[in-house]
Amino acid sequence: MTTPSPSNPRSTSCFEWLLEANHILATAISLDTLIPDLIRLSREATQAEAASFQSYDPENGRLTFYRVNDEIKGENAAKALKSTVRLTADEGIAGWIVRHCKSLRIDDVQQDPRFCRSADDATGCRTQTLLGVPVTHAGAVLGVIEVLNAKARTGFSVQDEALLTSFADLAAVAIIRAQLMDQQLSLIHISEPTRLKTRSR
Repeated sequence: MTTPSPSNPRSTSCFEWLLEANHILATAISLDTLIPDLIRLSREATQAEAASFQSYDPENGRLTFYRVNDEIKGENAAKALKSTVRLTADEGIAGWIVRHCKSLRIDDVQQDPRFCRSADDATGCRTQTLLGVPVTHAGAVLGVIEVLNAKARTGFSVQDEALLTSFADLAAVAIIRAQLMDQQLSLIHISEPTRLKTRSR
């Protein structure tokens, strides 16, 4: 399959980006391989400086950085965010997205009262523009995908939002599929000793 060219992402159609995203979903063997590729694609498709996926745990109400793709800070940003930043659903723009289950496009993040500076402080970056969408399944929020700092533009577009929402839908499918597989494996592990006991009688 031909991969969309990141050298000129604005010339690539939404259809081509969605084809690539579906290809990633179809060929990924685990979340650890799918989410990084999907986040990279999110950054390239929206022509952003950085992108991230924060997973949401409804039991403790916390958001955790699961994957970060930053073309400027690289892996240093990912390490800093994963090790130092822990947000609740009551904090920050991502928290607002979780609570309201709605996407957000913000053209002046520094002036937004919902903005939490802990991520900027951890990475040394300055977030100027932001697009965030919830990752949902059956009305439940599983996480948030965000892209930061639109390049050579004043902000992200409606088209960017629609494309990122489609990526979030694919991420939700992958997360639920992985959870179901984990549940099946757990049932197998639980039932196997029972079968062994039955055979030994």
